[in-house]
Amino acid sequence: MPDMNIDTILLTLLVVFIFAPLSAGKDRPNILFIAIDDLRPELACYGSPLAKSPHIDRMASMGTLFERAYCQQAVCGPSRVSLLCGQRPDTTKVWRLSTRFRDIQPDIVTLPQFFKNQGYHSYMLGKIFHRGHGNRENHMSWTTIVKDKRVINGKTLTEERYLKKGRRVITENTDVPDNYYRDGTLTDYAIRAMKNFKENKTPFFLAVGYNKPQLPFCAPKKYWDLYDRESIPDSPIPFVSEGASNYALSNDFGEMRKYWGIPNEGPVSTEQRKELRHGYLACVSYIDAQVGRLIDAVEQTGLRENTIIVLWGDHGWKLNDYASWCKHTKMEIDVWVPLIVVAPNFKAGQ
Repeated sequence: MPDMNIDTILLTLLVVFIFAPLSAGKDRPNILFIAIDDLRPELACYGSPLAKSPHIDRMASMGTLFERAYCQQAVCGPSRVSLLCGQRPDTTKVWRLSTRFRDIQPDIVTLPQFFKNQGYHSYMLGKIFHRGHGNRENHMSWTTIVKDKRVINGKTLTEERYLKKGRRVITENTDVPDNYYRDGTLTDYAIRAMKNFKENKTPFFLAVGYNKPQLPFCAPKKYWDLYDRESIPDSPIPFVSEGASNYALSNDFGEMRKYWGIPNEGPVSTEQRKELRHGYLACVSYIDAQVGRLIDAVEQTGLRENTIIVLWGDHGWKLNDYASWCKHTKMEIDVWVPLIVVAPNFKAGQ
């Protein structure tokens, strides 16, 4: 399959899947739109020998897996605006996290806004756009918004509050239920929303934005227990390629430096490297389980035959690849993203 930008793929597919049923006189399909932060294609269905991702693998077997989809920029703000508006960053002028696209193009129509204008209930859970796009954007694109602050369980210590010597810890391995963390609670809300949409016969564009595997790597213990840390190998390319441009890589590791125990400069220790790679995989499996719950809910509510399910990542993430971490640089692992689409009456397993 040729290399393609993720915004081009999604817009083309959704136009085909939405308007073909309309022309045939069928009910408009619903859309379950699953966004995952910092998810590189570290999934078994993408050939990863490490990741345990049975539910996303099942989703791939139900639909179409795009092997070479790429985001437009390895920063979540520009990447998400590009995908949700169908324009390149050089058109949106969103190249960094602080830029609000409505300040530049106040009348642009976003993907959820398009569905809202067509009579869909556009429902946002978690992170879809990068945070901070303002009330005007919220009003224009979404019928209903459930913000992160409303879904955090205030009676427990979440990863947002777990501090050590004034800095947040970079991993957490605790024997807690899935909805101890916000992503598990987001899934609870999403399942409840689907049941309500089904009962009310409301066409929906339900966007569920998961935080993990974004830092910090916090997931319930059972997902850490899926992996033997000593058996997790280092990156196969833990060095800078000979002749690589200084513009292509960075050793500042982005947001990782702000966490407790991570040195302010220089490489992390061998033990930290193992812990971080273990934590990333644990978070991938945690989110995989949440995706499985969503798919089960689609099937159990009887929505499967009339619901398009889309799963996408906003950019990749380095795990000591090229002796570096995080995203924001110009290597392929920064921009190669998972993209899976399941649609009614569309060929499965391709």
